[in-house]
Amino acid sequence: METSPLLDFLKQNRPSFRVYTTVALSGWLEGHEKQLSYRSVREHDKIDRILTMDTLLSNKTAINDEYDLVMLAPGPWKPCRLRDDVWRNKSFRIHVLFAGSIISEPDPCKLEDVFKEWNTRVIVVREPRSLSKLQLLSKSYLNAYDPILSMSGDLTHTFRYSTATFEYWNQIYRDTTKYPSNVSIIFPRANNAEQSISFKSRSVVLETWDKDDSNSSVTVPSNQVIFATSSAIEDSTVFQDWMYKYYDRFKQHQFVICDTVEQLFGLISTAQHVYTDRYHPGVAAHVLGVDFSILRYEEERDKLIGLRDLVYKEKHSAESIRDSFNTKAFAILDDALEKAALKKKRGQ
Repeated sequence: METSPLLDFLKQNRPSFRVYTTVALSGWLEGHEKQLSYRSVREHDKIDRILTMDTLLSNKTAINDEYDLVMLAPGPWKPCRLRDDVWRNKSFRIHVLFAGSIISEPDPCKLEDVFKEWNTRVIVVREPRSLSKLQLLSKSYLNAYDPILSMSGDLTHTFRYSTATFEYWNQIYRDTTKYPSNVSIIFPRANNAEQSISFKSRSVVLETWDKDDSNSSVTVPSNQVIFATSSAIEDSTVFQDWMYKYYDRFKQHQFVICDTVEQLFGLISTAQHVYTDRYHPGVAAHVLGVDFSILRYEEERDKLIGLRDLVYKEKHSAESIRDSFNTKAFAILDDALEKAALKKKRGQ
C-alpha cells in the first residue's frame, strides 16, 4: 500500500531528469515466487530492474558506483542488523531512508555510527516513536552531517485504490446473513497469536496496549469476530488450526485471507473495531475512519505504538497525514533527487 505511492512519485515526469528505478527484494520470504507477486507490489511497470538480495550482495561492483542515489524504503528498519549481519563487509552508502520505522534491537549499536558509515543525509520516518529516536542522535553527528530529519506518516494515506473493487468487497462483507453488523476484525500474526489471543468458552480474549501504554484485556463474543490477514504465507496455517480446533465456535467465513488491498479495505470498512498486531491494518482502519487497538507484540512495539500515538495521542486525521506529512515527505525526496541529478550533471 505504501510502495505504490512511492513508485508513482518516483516515475513522475520531470523536465530535467528521469528516475531509473532498481528494486532489491528484501528477502524476508523464502523463494522468489513468494518475494515477487501482486501481494508485494502491483505497479511492476514502474520498476526498471529487479534484483534479489543474493544478487545484490554478491555483486562485485560496489552498488554506489552504479547509482546516483540509494534509498532504503519503506520500512521497518533495523539499521544495526542490516549493517552487521545482512550487509556485512559491504561498503554501501544509503543516501536516503524514507517512510519507514526504526525498530529497537536487542543489543543496539549507535544509530549515528551506522548513518555515518552509510553517509545518510535524509532520514524520513513514518511515526513519532521513530522520530524520537532520531532526536536522540548525538549533537556531534548532527553538526557534522546536518541530516534532514522528518516524519512522513504512512504513505498509504496517499494510496489510490480501486473504488469499484472496494465497493464489491464492501457489499460482500455487509451481508448480514453471514457477517454481524457489530463485527470486530482481528488481524493476528501467527508468530504472536499465542501471546496476544486466547479462547475462553465462547469468547475471544485479546491482550492489547492501552492508549497510556498499559496492558489490558478485551473480551469479544466468538460470533462477533472475523479473523483476517494480509499475509497468507505467514498466517494461513494458524487459521486452519483454529478452524479445526474450535470448529464448534467459529464458522469458516469468519476467517478471511485478503488477497488485494481493496479486499482489505472493503473488509475493514464494515468493522465496528479493528484489533491488530500488524501495522497496515491499523493504517487502513484510520484511513477509513474505523477505531483500532494494538495487540501486544513486543518485537515490533515501536512502530505499532508509534502508529497509535500518531492517531490517538497527537490526533492527526487521515487527511492531515496525507496533505501535510505525506506531501512534505515527497517534497524532501524530490529535493534529494534533484540534488543527485545535479551532482551527476556536474560530474559529467
